[in-house]
Amino acid sequence: MIKKITLIFIALFILAGCSSRTEIISSPLNTTVSAINNSDEAYAEIDKTKKTIKLPIELDISLETTNDKIDISNPKSVIYSTHNGGVYVIGLYEENNNKYLITYAYSLSSTLDKVVIPKNLTNVTIYKANDEVVEQIKDISLKD
Repeated sequence: MIKKITLIFIALFILAGCSSRTEIISSPLNTTVSAINNSDEAYAEIDKTKKTIKLPIELDISLETTNDKIDISNPKSVIYSTHNGGVYVIGLYEENNNKYLITYAYSLSSTLDKVVIPKNLTNVTIYKANDEVVEQIKDISLKD
């Protein structure tokens, strides 16, 4: 009987682990900035350190999307918040002397202790960032 109960718990653990994969949802830049600004609190991860930021953020939302393929595993900085059951994310990347912003969202059922970085570019929108946007991100104030 104990073996059956143990096997049931192992099966449930495996099933729960397999179904906990975070689904990345497409979120355009204007939607993401709006969601962040309408949230109660937002965060920035810079050099792997999480800080609370002051809202609203100011960010040029007229950037052009690009089909460039970039490595999204290591963002330079990330801004994110929760809004209406989702986590909205803006990531700043530098690759081959080019700067990019990426935007996406995912379900709040995932942890907010650390932002989820997608494993691939599916449902991620990539924007070519200009120097003005990079400066706007650098100028986002942290709460004391």
